[in-house]
Amino acid sequence: GSGGSSATTLRYFRSADATISGSDAAIGTGAVGSLSASGTSAESISLTAPTTPGAYYYGACVDSVAGESNASNNCSPGIAVTVIQPRPDLSVQRPSVSNSSPDAGDPFTLSATVTNQGDATATATTLRYYRSTDATISPSDTAVGTDSVAALAASDSSIQSVTATAPSTAGTYYYGACADTVRDESDTTNNCSAPVGVTVEAPKYPDLVVGAPTVSESGPETGEEFALSATVTNAGDAAAASTTLRYYRSTDATISTSDTQVGTDAVEALAASGTSPQSIALTAPSAVGTYYYGACVDPVGEESDTGNNCSDSVAMTVTLPGFPNLSVEASSIRIDARCAKTRIETTVRNAGSGAAASTTLRYYRSSDAVASPDDDEEIGTSDVPALAPSAAWKNVLKHSAESGTRYYYVCVDSPPNETNADDNCSVPIVSTRVVGFDLIGESAIVGFEKEVRLTVASNEFFSYGTIFGSVSNRGIGIVARRYRSEDSTISTDDKEDGLILSMSFSACGGVWWASGHTAPSTPGIYYYGGCVDVVEGELDTTNNCTSALEVTVE
Repeated sequence: GSGGSSATTLRYFRSADATISGSDAAIGTGAVGSLSASGTSAESISLTAPTTPGAYYYGACVDSVAGESNASNNCSPGIAVTVIQPRPDLSVQRPSVSNSSPDAGDPFTLSATVTNQGDATATATTLRYYRSTDATISPSDTAVGTDSVAALAASDSSIQSVTATAPSTAGTYYYGACADTVRDESDTTNNCSAPVGVTVEAPKYPDLVVGAPTVSESGPETGEEFALSATVTNAGDAAAASTTLRYYRSTDATISTSDTQVGTDAVEALAASGTSPQSIALTAPSAVGTYYYGACVDPVGEESDTGNNCSDSVAMTVTLPGFPNLSVEASSIRIDARCAKTRIETTVRNAGSGAAASTTLRYYRSSDAVASPDDDEEIGTSDVPALAPSAAWKNVLKHSAESGTRYYYVCVDSPPNETNADDNCSVPIVSTRVVGFDLIGESAIVGFEKEVRLTVASNEFFSYGTIFGSVSNRGIGIVARRYRSEDSTISTDDKEDGLILSMSFSACGGVWWASGHTAPSTPGIYYYGGCVDVVEGELDTTNNCTSALEVTVE
């Protein structure tokens, strides 16, 4: 108004409609001091909402003052207030998993958080976990576990978890959780969580396989030792526990655990693709024949395929033991011209099927043609090395000759297990030798180069040597002469080319004598050599001239 007002009272009311009047329910008062013209006074009061939910209108009326010009506007319009009932509201957040790619059948942890979004305490309830084939989680999905959720005050949360097991079939699955509705819950559409995806890998299992076995000897003799080897491989994609490899002998080509077990080996744990080579020493059966060997590995836990735990077979033919059989295959005797040496050359062969141990070869001399090692004179021995089947060994023995007729033979001592000792001695070979004086012309050669041919110019001076020897038990003076021949045979009928020397040979002696010559003036081929004069009592006079040196004159 245009004048000041005295102090008065402001009265607050609650109405069921939008019009506020003094007849509405009074809910409080406030003192208003005197106001000058156009003056204002801001007032407020604290109230408590009704206990009954519903729509209410709140306003205020000021008591009239003396002289007030218009009392009809002393009440305010009503302000609507809707009173609601306090209620809980549970929601489940998107869960998490400890392993988003587990193997089939593997355990993993599924966790979810329950929150009370309402304004009233939520009573205790149950959280249910589900597995779904689609991205929507609902109680109609497959239940995989439950958790108890304690009462939650407004805005409180509870973290829950459960251990779940991945399905046995590989694929993508969705996991979530739903909280059971509580009393007076304001919104039940948010009680199920969003899903979390889990990709289940194909199951991984060990798979033990035994590779093709091998034997160190495919044809052993009865009772002979051999090695049987096999390799165990984990062909699966998961580790295999330690196990046992069992070796078998079979009468057919199929190896199984029903065959005869001949040994075992421990196999350590194997990672995927790991291998374990194994081997065992065995003895061949005592009966000849063909046998089959292999191995089987004991199955391990969760092995994916036990049908391949036995290996293929390896065939082995067992034979009778081989035995040696030594024989004197060949024997010859020659009397060396010089010094009357008897040269016995012998070949020993192992004609048996088994190796022969080293032994001794014995040489005998007899006065008759009958080999009697116990009675005849043993004149020497030689060590015979070990001989494999079909192997041969040659040896030469030189022994001084005796005057007269003698028989020589050799015998080889039997090695262990020899099958036949009847052919261990050679047939006696007769040798007739009268030991006495003999002059020998051995060769005519150029110097120490041992050449038997020479090319010279006409009238050129050249030299050559001659070698003479003797077989004798006494010394004697002799004469040697040189000759030039037109053919390759030197004899005393050729042109004598001068005296070489006069000399005396000791027993078994020899001499080298060099001669100087002037080549003929006429070109052509000439032959040079030497002869010793025949002496009284000489045993052989046909060998007194040397071989020829061929000289080409150009």
